[in-house]
Amino acid sequence: ATITFTFSETAYNFDYSDITVVGGVLSNLTQNLSNKKLVTATFTPLVNSITTGQISVVANYNDAAGNSGTSAVLVPIIAIDTDVPTVGITSGASALKIGETTVITFSLSEPTSDFTLTDVTVTGGTLSNFAGSNNSYTATFTPAIGSTTTASINVAAGKFADAFANQNLASNALKISVDTSAPVATFAQVATPRNTSVSSLDVTFTESVSGFDVSDLSLTFNGNVVSLSNVSISGSGANYTISGLNTTAQGAYVLALNFNASGISDAAGNALGANASVSWSVDTSSPAVAITSSTNKLNPGQNATITFTFSTAPSGFDVSDITAVGGAISGLTKSSNTVYTATLTPAANFSGNGSVAVSNGYTNSAGTTGLPGLSETIAVDTVAPTAVISSSVDRLGVGQTSTITFTFSEAVAGFDSGDILAEGGTLGTLTQSGSNPLVYTTTFTPTVNFTGKGKVTLSNNYADISGNLGLGANLAPELNIDTAPATVVIIGRGKPLTPDTNSSAVSFNVRFNETVTGVDANDFELVLSNGITV
Repeated sequence: ATITFTFSETAYNFDYSDITVVGGVLSNLTQNLSNKKLVTATFTPLVNSITTGQISVVANYNDAAGNSGTSAVLVPIIAIDTDVPTVGITSGASALKIGETTVITFSLSEPTSDFTLTDVTVTGGTLSNFAGSNNSYTATFTPAIGSTTTASINVAAGKFADAFANQNLASNALKISVDTSAPVATFAQVATPRNTSVSSLDVTFTESVSGFDVSDLSLTFNGNVVSLSNVSISGSGANYTISGLNTTAQGAYVLALNFNASGISDAAGNALGANASVSWSVDTSSPAVAITSSTNKLNPGQNATITFTFSTAPSGFDVSDITAVGGAISGLTKSSNTVYTATLTPAANFSGNGSVAVSNGYTNSAGTTGLPGLSETIAVDTVAPTAVISSSVDRLGVGQTSTITFTFSEAVAGFDSGDILAEGGTLGTLTQSGSNPLVYTTTFTPTVNFTGKGKVTLSNNYADISGNLGLGANLAPELNIDTAPATVVIIGRGKPLTPDTNSSAVSFNVRFNETVTGVDANDFELVLSNGITV
């Protein structure tokens, strides 16, 4: 502040020694050159002080005539406040858990009118219900949900001022231990479905807990509560093992940890935050498969759709598990979880009972080995029928016939005379044997005046009753046919050779066109030149 000393006349010998100062110091004492009755000085208050500034003048100065001056005091006195306001922060609690709050008190070193909630910096929670006046204020601190971070509350410097506009110093940082994270339990995973029982299970908490015992657990089997009288719990901190479970029977199991009924809590006192459970099913029964075919017989060019219906969804089932008799399996396709289909193509040149079998190479989802399966028999016939052609004789002459027999390897359909070709003769009516349906006969009549081989050929236009086209066949051995009459090629003179003779006997040589039998004198006559027959 500028202090002005106004004299009634020019003062002499006026200096700092004439002045008494309380609450500060004076500097820059200067006489006004244009008005020597005025002297000024600068008043600087003491630091961090709340007091009054007082200045007085003693009568040590004088005027030009040497007259001593009179004393004086500053009016009015100066109110001084150079003390910077501070704020202390305290809490009603040093640690908070789930559901808890605490009152925060802000104690200011001096009154203020501009301290508000926005002046406060908060981490790890929120402030509410801010109230107070002058130098005392309060607010409610609510910790953040699910937090284990230490909360901090402070007021930075320069956020508010006192009545003299002195801005505050930074406060202390109030620390509050916070744990609003409830412990959570997790059961170890169990393979399901399974074919073995579960006798023990591990359970892990997100943090160390206390108060965990068997009463916190429940076990159900197919929806019914199971006694846990033989169950025990071992472990500590965050890791425990549940032992003594009895889950050998087939069915569905659920092991649960109920947070509402438990006494489990963490070190801060937070109770278990949620239920936990694990479920599994035990299946020790062997899965089975039923194998059906879309048809009970297969002929050439036909296929069967084979359906595999399992009692439960199989695991590891593929075409390598399938064996076919009388054919081959292809195109295995999954129709649903329990139904597969495939195509059975009959084997070539096979005649007999076909079937499809499944080995025990598959399992159910629990890992239990499956039972083998076998289809009903499927009549498979892809063998072409054959025939043997035979003759009742091996040679034929004039007026003779042969019975031609066709003996088939199996019953045939559509066989008639149009399937047969004869050479060297003709065939009569084709007749099926009444005693053996595999045998047919016909009569072979040789061609007149024919000499050569008689042949009978069966074409492949016939088929068996399954539709297999037959194989061709030939008569073996072929017939030797001679229906041409023998003729005399020449008759020559024998002994004597002279044209005229008186011999009592004359011989002649006769040559036929082929070998003959039964030739005797009765077959010849001698005609003399005079026309007389001898």
